[in-house]
Amino acid sequence: MARIAVLLVVLIFTGCGGASAQAAYDDPQTPEGWAWAKIRNDEIADFIARCGPPEFDLDPDAKPDRYAVIYVGHSDDLSAERFPFQHPRAHCWIKRAGSRWKVYICTYEVPGGGRPHREQIARELTAIYQPRCNDQQYDQAVATLGEQSLVELSTLVGYYATLALQLRIFRVDPR
Repeated sequence: MARIAVLLVVLIFTGCGGASAQAAYDDPQTPEGWAWAKIRNDEIADFIARCGPPEFDLDPDAKPDRYAVIYVGHSDDLSAERFPFQHPRAHCWIKRAGSRWKVYICTYEVPGGGRPHREQIARELTAIYQPRCNDQQYDQAVATLGEQSLVELSTLVGYYATLALQLRIFRVDPR
């Protein structure tokens, strides 16, 4: 099998019925074609501007032409990723999309891009879109703080968020 280095972006589609995960890259109505047209014109493929915030409503009748980035990754060998539904994160994609028929996978072969370049692109896309099906942010927090410190920090933040909410609800004067 030929090895191919690609950047992976998993999108969910919430309607429109005519698009296909294997649609031509030159069709701007597909996520692949839309993103590729932007990249080809040296523009940013800003899925948030196209789709709205990541928490948009998944009702296909309300927003028939919307996509959300739900996973970003990269690979040295795309055939090893076991697309589409044997991938380790596929269960998250299907749950988020509401159906396996609403999951669309967009790939981009980075011209001349080696592993470090793809890793940097994936980190930047993850920081921008904060895809719900990625574990990198959690993994990075554990690597930086350690699991026990992360649990303690999240507990402390939760406690103070709850305390602040109660102060606001009961209109407690801070003086």
